[in-house]
Amino acid sequence: MKIELKNIGAVKLAEIDLDKNLLIFCGPNNTGKTYASYLIYAIYKYSGLDNDFRFAFEENSAIIEKIKSSIATGQSEFIIETQFVKRLIKNQVENTTNFLYNVFATNQSFFAKSKINLTIVDSEIDETMSNLEIAAGFDFAGQIVNILKEKNSNSIQFFFSKESIPNANNEIQNERFIQSIVSSHIKRYILESFFNKAYITPAERTAINIFSKELSVKRNEIVDRLLEYKSTNKLQNNPLDNAQRYPLPIRDSLDIAEDLSNLQKNISDYNFLADEIETRILKGGINISVSGDVQFNPHKSKIKNLKIHLSASVVKSLSNLVFYFRHLAKKGDFIIIDEPELNLHPDNQIIMARILARIVNEGFKVLISTHSDYIIKELNNLVRLNSKKEKAKKIMAEYGYDEKELLDKDLLGVYLFQENTAVHLPVDDFGFDVSTIEDVNSKLAQRMQSIYFELFDKGDE
Repeated sequence: MKIELKNIGAVKLAEIDLDKNLLIFCGPNNTGKTYASYLIYAIYKYSGLDNDFRFAFEENSAIIEKIKSSIATGQSEFIIETQFVKRLIKNQVENTTNFLYNVFATNQSFFAKSKINLTIVDSEIDETMSNLEIAAGFDFAGQIVNILKEKNSNSIQFFFSKESIPNANNEIQNERFIQSIVSSHIKRYILESFFNKAYITPAERTAINIFSKELSVKRNEIVDRLLEYKSTNKLQNNPLDNAQRYPLPIRDSLDIAEDLSNLQKNISDYNFLADEIETRILKGGINISVSGDVQFNPHKSKIKNLKIHLSASVVKSLSNLVFYFRHLAKKGDFIIIDEPELNLHPDNQIIMARILARIVNEGFKVLISTHSDYIIKELNNLVRLNSKKEKAKKIMAEYGYDEKELLDKDLLGVYLFQENTAVHLPVDDFGFDVSTIEDVNSKLAQRMQSIYFELFDKGDE
């Protein structure tokens, strides 16, 4: 599945392959990497919503007819056709352009010329739909609708309990309500089989846990002003003017930061990945206070429950990722990390590259936007080691590589953002080259050499 971006911020034209498990965005500043990352996040985010207005009416009507039939007879069947799914996905992705102003917290005119096109092959649709399983039930005031879709089948079965068929007085009203809710859920099941839940850690993450409480107070002030406006209708300024000040990824991150005490009740199956980050990079543990504040407990220290604003910058940078793996992560999630190297010393950037590879190998899809030469070189090492596994055992043991960290070259999609586009970089058994970073390294080495020979090797004259 590939998306084509047109006129999205600095990106005039680019095509991204979303089937890759590790997407790597590289390139100079102000070339559109964050724009592309945010847009991809929005596509996955909106695909998990069941708001019916996001779908074309003609895609809705085919399902509704089957729901009508099940209400009338007690049972019906909807055959999932490839073209139906293709239209549904394309509409979902392409209609995301209507919401870009909300995603980026700007005015609609900024994206007036933006377009998003999607390409997906029939075989991918057929395979995904074959693997889709649905077993869901809905109770509408005693009227029971059950939906069943078995693996290796292209049929969705509807069952409506005969004893709860609506009476003549409320039949039309109830039917319409049931049709809307059930059809919306079916479309969501289909879309979520292509677009899993997305989680994003924006570059602003270092400040989010520190200032989320203050920002929450500002939101409450807006709500208070709205209530005042409703009761008096005398406010001169519209309180909604300041309501959408931040892009969607930052708003979502703030929502999580404000609800940590409640969210920590969830236990993820990926605690061990949180442990990896804490043990290998942070050298300490993250915990959440009763009031929902992030705290840090350094290993081998008497200091306990250190407040986040007093902790090292690396803790501020990675605490949300630790929390995600300990409490929120589910297999197949799409994790987007803007600058995973943020506040990390070079040795920790190398460890982060290995952890990222481990995350991919545990079944997650990952997108990173990076300027780190250390992360890129270490990812290349993991590709090279994987291409020669049998010969690599000795050197892996020497440098402490774990086989769970090795990367299959076919999982990588690498893109160099420059000159208003994203150039796809080939990946082979040797990895991949990012020319913009290599050029800078080469020029720096050349300057260092020239300075040394000119000022020191010649001696004083």
